[in-house]
Amino acid sequence: MTVSLRLPTLLLSAVLLLAAAIGGCGLLSISAAEPDSLTAPHYSDIGSASQPEVNQTAPDFSARNADGEAVRLRQVSEQQPVLLLFYRGEWCPFCIDQLDSIKAVLPQLQAYGVQLIAVSPDDVATSQNTRRQFGQGFMFWSDTSGEAMQAYGIARDNGLPHPAVYLIGKGGELKWYYASEDYKQRPTGEQLLEVIKATL
Repeated sequence: MTVSLRLPTLLLSAVLLLAAAIGGCGLLSISAAEPDSLTAPHYSDIGSASQPEVNQTAPDFSARNADGEAVRLRQVSEQQPVLLLFYRGEWCPFCIDQLDSIKAVLPQLQAYGVQLIAVSPDDVATSQNTRRQFGQGFMFWSDTSGEAMQAYGIARDNGLPHPAVYLIGKGGELKWYYASEDYKQRPTGEQLLEVIKATL
C-alpha cells in the first residue's frame, strides 16, 4: 500500500520539477513585442472588423471584479487612465509571465495615474486567487459572459480572448492598443511603460 501511494506522489513531484525547470529556462516566457508594433497608434494581426478605433471612446462593458461586485469600465476610465489587459486565464503561463513583467513596473505606472485592469474568462474565485498573487495594485475582472472580449473584437471561437492591451485616457478615449493572435509574443511591462510615457 505504501509503495502504491508513493508512486503517484513521485510522479507528481517529477512533473512539478519539470515544469519549474521549463519555466526557469524561459520556455514558457513571453517574447517582447517587436518595437515597430509599439510606435504606431495601434497594432493588430487579428482579422476582425469589430476592433475599436483609436481617438474614439473605448467600448464600455460590464464585468465582475475579484470580490464578485458588478463593475463597468466607464466607472474607472472617467476618473483616471486605464491600461486594459486581456489575458487567457490564470492557467496560461505566458499570461502570468506578462503580468509579472507589468508588476515589476507597477510603481511607475501608478506614478502616471494609470490603473491596470486585467480581464479574463476566469470565474470570480479564480480572479481572487490571481489577485492574491499580484496584489491590490491590479484590478482583476471576470468576463465569463464574453461581453468584454466581444466588445473589443478579440474573442476566439473557443471562448478565450486573443491577448491584447489597450491604453485608455482619462475620460474614456482610446489612445493606443496592441492585439495579436500570437499568445507567446506580447508587450512587456517595460515596453508598456514606454508607450505610456510617449502617449499620456
